[in-house]
Amino acid sequence: MAKVLIASIGNGAPLAAGKKEAADVHEHAYRPAKYYNAGSPNGNVYDTPLVSVALMKMYDIDEIILVGTAGSSWDSLYGYMFFERGSLPMRKDKNAKYDDEYHYRLLKMFNDSDNLQTRETVDSTREILSQLKETIGDYCREIVVLEYGTTPDELLLNLNLLNQISNSLKDNDIIYFDISHAFRSLPYYELLAVNLAKSSSRVNVKIEMVSYGMFEASKLYDGKTPIVDMTQLIELLDWTRAVEEFNRYGKFDLFKELLGKENQIGKYIKEQISEVAWNAFEKMTNIMASDIYMSDTKDNLKTMLYEAGAALSNRNHYFDMPILISIKNVMKQVTDFFRPYNQSQSSLCVAFTLWKLQKEQTVLGAILLMDAIECMCLEILGKNLYGKKAHKVIHEKLNDYAYEYEKGNFDNAFFQNNHFKEFIKKFKIARDHRNDVAHVDKPQSDKISKELQETAEWVLDTYNERVEGKPGRTALQEALK
Repeated sequence: MAKVLIASIGNGAPLAAGKKEAADVHEHAYRPAKYYNAGSPNGNVYDTPLVSVALMKMYDIDEIILVGTAGSSWDSLYGYMFFERGSLPMRKDKNAKYDDEYHYRLLKMFNDSDNLQTRETVDSTREILSQLKETIGDYCREIVVLEYGTTPDELLLNLNLLNQISNSLKDNDIIYFDISHAFRSLPYYELLAVNLAKSSSRVNVKIEMVSYGMFEASKLYDGKTPIVDMTQLIELLDWTRAVEEFNRYGKFDLFKELLGKENQIGKYIKEQISEVAWNAFEKMTNIMASDIYMSDTKDNLKTMLYEAGAALSNRNHYFDMPILISIKNVMKQVTDFFRPYNQSQSSLCVAFTLWKLQKEQTVLGAILLMDAIECMCLEILGKNLYGKKAHKVIHEKLNDYAYEYEKGNFDNAFFQNNHFKEFIKKFKIARDHRNDVAHVDKPQSDKISKELQETAEWVLDTYNERVEGKPGRTALQEALK
């Protein structure tokens, strides 16, 4: 496990007027600052021109990944490593010799960057910076060189270039991301790219902090520069993805993950809404994120709706803030969907399956529908919905009827009842599609999702206890006794 700082190198502030000259080779582009952690105003103060140095000391950073362009002030960084008081802490080899010619080469690259004709390319810049990386030593995991990002094509190219960061991430890395320097557009783009890499990477990494050195606010704090924790940027992206995941697929998996770990947005939500509303949303998340019918899921569907309804009916639970409105809308959509089936526990189970099917979770819905239909049968018979033995008996009996239906053997008196005959037809559709999606050697039809939804809807329309006059329930009860 390593603490890794990803820091951008910009071009700093102008030194006097005009370009830097060779005589300025030992000068630094960034003005000295007294950095401190804004969250600990009485803590240590770090007097340094580079916010990355303050961060390295503040959080005991193990390695650094530097990001910049051909126009970044790499020369200032190099000079700082040798001539600033105490030198740069990232340079492990204290005996490394200063190379005046190389320093001048970095200065020339900086000056040439003002002209499109003379500016170094990404590849040539990376080659020039290889000596800088070698000078820094083990502290520098990678130096990533980007285009300026002035066109859509350059931004897309930068996305590929930022793969260097993704490829350099290691399992259990703890990432500190600083957005203080460089073009304002690039650090934010880097942040999004790194967050994407974190989501898609096979390694387990954590973005611990997004920092910003607010140099402009120094006058407000007696000349000290606060380093602000902007980690909420990443957290807000995660919560936005959770809302989007719900809107597209009706899934609660990311909500469940976010509720299960400490984060500032989650803490804010919990503080702003009542304990009743928070508990209702947490219960809804845990139930809706479940993949199989466990006994507690069946029991809690009804409780979930009751608690969510109580929370939604109290307007004082919510405030006019986007994330809170999103949470309220999620709870309302789920509550509105399940409310018509709230009088029957087995109807709620079938409705739970229908939710999965309508949200394109076809494989899971196909598996759950069989269990839901069996629950419906057990409830009609007045049996325990959770008894494994009862489930097995019902399962075998329904399969026997389905076999007779498939063979066209309708001599059984129960098949003379059209309600029961239609039920077995629907059960067979659900069973056959469950087998289709459960076995990779069988073809999957484009009609599977549609037919499964129609089956679930039919079962709800026919056997939900709120339906007036239920001849279908009576016929099914007689056949299953």
